[in-house]
Amino acid sequence: MLSRLEALCRLDDALVARVRRGDDLRGLATSCAITIAIGAGAYGAAFGMWRAPEMALYVALKLPLLLAAIALCTIGTSALLATVLRSKLTLRQTAICILISLAVSAALLGALAPISMLVVAIAPPPDPIASGLAIDDPRVAPSMAVARALLLFHVAVVACAGSAGVLRLRGLLTRLVDDEDAARRVLVSWLVVQLAVGAELSWLLRPFFGKPHLPPSFLRVEALHGNFVEEVGSLMVTTFGHDAPIASATLVLVALVVLAWALRGGPREVVFEVVPAGLRAAGSVIAWTSVVAVRAAYDEVHVEIRDAATLTRDTWTMRCRDRHEARALVERIERARGSIGPFRDAPASG
Repeated sequence: MLSRLEALCRLDDALVARVRRGDDLRGLATSCAITIAIGAGAYGAAFGMWRAPEMALYVALKLPLLLAAIALCTIGTSALLATVLRSKLTLRQTAICILISLAVSAALLGALAPISMLVVAIAPPPDPIASGLAIDDPRVAPSMAVARALLLFHVAVVACAGSAGVLRLRGLLTRLVDDEDAARRVLVSWLVVQLAVGAELSWLLRPFFGKPHLPPSFLRVEALHGNFVEEVGSLMVTTFGHDAPIASATLVLVALVVLAWALRGGPREVVFEVVPAGLRAAGSVIAWTSVVAVRAAYDEVHVEIRDAATLTRDTWTMRCRDRHEARALVERIERARGSIGPFRDAPASG
């Protein structure tokens, strides 16, 4: 088990090849599930132990449950996005990629659990007098201050662990998907889906930390009332007052700009060769019927490719020694394209 955990965290070549081939993914998924249960469970205990021992038990159960629910709820959508974005990942490969990223995050959380427990142990415990009082009661304020500080600490730790999982997912997708642009788009789209689903699921499964004036509980009585977006809206109104709509619109605009930037696709730099059947590049031959346009831009040649299967277009770029070589290559490509008439099939490549 330990060797499998090390392979997951390192993304060994053998593991990546195994995912690429689809060999024994069930065993790999089992290892990921065990890692999530142990790692997230250990940190869940550290997360809830400040409020009460029973809260530690509750969160030790809920944190692995949250990660498992995120995986189950997003695998289908993620597989669809992977197909639309032309990554050629199967449903099983998509599922195992998501599980590996969550397992890496859970493993790091488990490793950090003893440190978090030490931090919680030296923090002032909640004042028993605060239990049952209103949140605005002055006697609750000292315990609430400690609770907020510890909550920020736990959020920072979880964010670091999540970032490690994202980095591992990025590395895995880069090695599984030949097209770097497609791998980046898949990564960003998966993260957006997981963040949206994870935010709502964490809202439904609250509390994870526990407030000093409320008794420990596995779920809130009003768990199904409201949603994460409403809570964020309330916090925005509380924080910004009458300027909340402007602040919210600004945040949404910034998020959309960042998302558009992350999903952008630039020209793909390749080295292609003119063959009778089309352009040979990246280990395959693109038929002349898929070449939409060719142009020279100083010392670069840009070829626009249309994918008949997905009806999408890509731009391939080849850098030449100088502009004269670029123009000569464009003329050669145009002559080869012109030799294939609209009613003739391209000759088979040798």
